[in-house]
Order: sequence, then C-alpha cells, then structure tokens
Amino acid sequence: MEEQRDVALRGAIVAVLVVLNMSVVGFYGLWFRANTITGIRAEEHGFDPQQLLPHFVPFWFAAQASLLSLLALDVLAIVAWRRRRRWQKPQTAVNDSPEPVSRVGQQRVSASPRSESDRIGNPEPSMR
Repeated sequence: MEEQRDVALRGAIVAVLVVLNMSVVGFYGLWFRANTITGIRAEEHGFDPQQLLPHFVPFWFAAQASLLSLLALDVLAIVAWRRRRRWQKPQTAVNDSPEPVSRVGQQRVSASPRSESDRIGNPEPSMR
C-alpha cells in the first residue's frame, strides 16, 4: 500500500515537472518570437521604438529568469532522485568463496590464520 502511494506520488511529481517544463519553454518560445518580430519591424521603420514590445526589458529578464529557474529545478529534481535511488538499494555483498571472508575497507581479511607478515602485506613467505 505504501509502495503504491510512493509510485503514485512520483508519477504526479514527474507529471507536474513535465507540465511546468512545457509551459515555461512555451512562454520563452512565444516571447522570443514576438521580440524578434517586433525588433525586425522596428528596424524596418528606421528603428522606431514604438514598434517594439512594451516593457520589453522586464519581459527579457522574466524570460531568462524563468528558463534558468526551470533548469535549476530540473537539476535539483534529478539530483534528489539519484540520491534517493542510491539510498534505497540494499547494500549486500555476494560471497562465493568457500572460506568465510569479511570486508574491512578495501582490505580482504580471511578467517584462516596467517602470519604477521602476510597480514600487513609483506611479500616474504610466512613461517610455518
């Protein structure tokens, strides 16, 4: 039951992010097209400022800020998703060797008795 709600919540979050991405990119595309058309039209008339979009500078800042904010939100969502996946995976070690072995850091420690020189990594043969 809990897992089904978690899957449904993830699906809803993904759907909201997709709709947000589409709306921000759509806004940016419409603004960019309108700004380009009015800029060309203003230059055709010897650069008539009345042919430009009204308040085009705040619109430019809003368009750029919305696109950058969306990019930051997407990056944060991906990082959070990857961290959550990393922590959800159980970390189990597979041991196929016949003797019992435990891992300590990167060093492999066996249950069989060894001499002191073998345990510290010296290449000398052990005394028997």
